[in-house]
Amino acid sequence: MSGDLDLRGLADLLAYPGPDLGTRATSCAAGLAGAGSPAAARLSRFATWASAAGAGPLEEAYTSAFDLAPICTPYVGDQLFGASGERSLLLSGLRELQRDAGIAPGAELPDHVAELLRLAAGPVPPEVRADLLRDGLAPALRKMLSALETAAHPWADAVAAALDAVEAAVGRAQGQPDEAGPERAGGSGGRELPGRSPRERVAPR
Repeated sequence: MSGDLDLRGLADLLAYPGPDLGTRATSCAAGLAGAGSPAAARLSRFATWASAAGAGPLEEAYTSAFDLAPICTPYVGDQLFGASGERSLLLSGLRELQRDAGIAPGAELPDHVAELLRLAAGPVPPEVRADLLRDGLAPALRKMLSALETAAHPWADAVAAALDAVEAAVGRAQGQPDEAGPERAGGSGGRELPGRSPRERVAPR
């Protein structure tokens, strides 16, 4: 599905940048524009900046946003639960989901937004995908976007595009039109991902 392709492409933009980041962002922005996504313009701006920045500045910008003394953490468990037992359960469950889906673990922990986007685009049960998108990625990306926009950081545009794609995917799963707006995802603000019914799906058996 094109939505899954969008999630995979956006995952690449939220991972540690390689030399082809600008090209990848340009391609992803074109795909979003073709789908009529309102985030296409922001991602196009990010692609223009990434193409002109060069490898060193890209790595420095990514590190300042997400790595050393970061503006925001890119780990969904950190965003929602901090260093807690709930995050440990989440990590364990996500590793099991990766194994079940035949997805090779990446360089990051499985609750990194890039890894979680790839998992949500993979062959996981629809109810698990809905939990990952609605209760995990959407609230975490909202927090990340708020912090990055406050800092006027260029990666805010990539995070905004990811959030739009996630909310659109949630809207499709709930039978809502994609243009329903930024609150279309509804949900629980992310606090249920490793709790009650989502925990039964995500926590290890």
